[in-house]
Amino acid sequence: MKKILILCSILLIFVFGGSMLVTEQKTRGSGFDEIELDRPVAEPSLVVRKLTPRAEQGDADAQVNLGLIYSYGLGGTTADFELGVKWLSLSAEQGHATGQTALGSMYRDGRGVPKDYKTAIKWYALAAKQGVAFAQVQLGR
Repeated sequence: MKKILILCSILLIFVFGGSMLVTEQKTRGSGFDEIELDRPVAEPSLVVRKLTPRAEQGDADAQVNLGLIYSYGLGGTTADFELGVKWLSLSAEQGHATGQTALGSMYRDGRGVPKDYKTAIKWYALAAKQGVAFAQVQLGR
């Protein structure tokens, strides 16, 4: 049951968080229109190469997308929890609700960081205040 809940959590974050970020980025003309993200990515490093400069410049949307890519090994990349936490932390500290939620999950599960429920609750609470239903549910557990 716990594995199913975790899997659903990951899917919710990616489907409702990550995919909306990509759409939001496209509408802002951030360069994503150069890559077709609606189809399987043949070369995962291409997406990472496009996102990394923006993330390094402080773009919270790019940071959360990189964080999710590395945290879950999306798009054919190998999961790298520590790198995922790095990018999620940078986005979460800027107040990005998806970053806060995903970072809360990393602390809850001890992926890339020591398991720390107090820190997980901190990030979930910040995301919950922004209306993230998943974070609100996690706080009610």
